[in-house]
Amino acid sequence: MNSWFSRPSKKEQLVQLFSEHVSPELLDSVAAPDFSKINELSQGPVEFILAAVQGASPNETGERLGSVATIARQSGWMIQNLLCNLAVFVHGTLPIKEPLVLDRSALANKLLQSSPSNIKIVHGVEAAFFGNMGGSARITYGVLLPSFLEAMSRLNALPFGRAQEIVANPSINTDAAR
Repeated sequence: MNSWFSRPSKKEQLVQLFSEHVSPELLDSVAAPDFSKINELSQGPVEFILAAVQGASPNETGERLGSVATIARQSGWMIQNLLCNLAVFVHGTLPIKEPLVLDRSALANKLLQSSPSNIKIVHGVEAAFFGNMGGSARITYGVLLPSFLEAMSRLNALPFGRAQEIVANPSINTDAAR
């Protein structure tokens, strides 16, 4: 009787869950990581949005983070991380499955409209590094933004309800990356 019912393997579950958004090669590397290839990062233009969110309570802050993450995901952006009050969204690290053109400014405006007095945003594009990184304790597919600390400093100084585009790497053609 058990032979009629089989449970999908963890790899099959990953493929089913993420195949719409992630390339098969990336799924293979996540499902069975090759530790010898960890930290061998690719480089290319990456668009980024850093959004700081606040709420009247911890629950409200969490709800707002969830809302901005949903808006970003529905707009085609990868949710790099949600950490404390910070949401980090990126585009350009999965060239096989991502659309070629996204408009950062449009998403920044959409996020601001979702919660005008409780969000502030810094966004830009730069030559960044991405891929599987970490070690045996934790591996993540992510991006290293060379201007991250500068962007965080600008985000911290920005009042809530505002967005600012920063030119992180003037050698990148931002019109072509959008």
